[in-house]
Amino acid sequence: MPTILIQNILEIIMGFPLIAEILKALGTKDEVTLNELYEIIGKNPVFTWELSVRKHRVRSALDYLKRKNMVERSADKTYKLV
Repeated sequence: MPTILIQNILEIIMGFPLIAEILKALGTKDEVTLNELYEIIGKNPVFTWELSVRKHRVRSALDYLKRKNMVERSADKTYKLV
């Protein structure tokens, strides 16, 4: 794994627990749907947002990860690590 990628991942994990949780979920399966991510985040006691807020934050975090070329859409409402 390239050093820059490792540095980016560590930077994200240290500063953004939601992004770290999303990366962890994506690392366990080849592809994860938005609904699966909403469910995973909802089970974590750190994130106590109502569903509409959770959905917005998950989609925003995924957008951030897409801009960093760390995840990509693999199908409709489905994401995977790059």
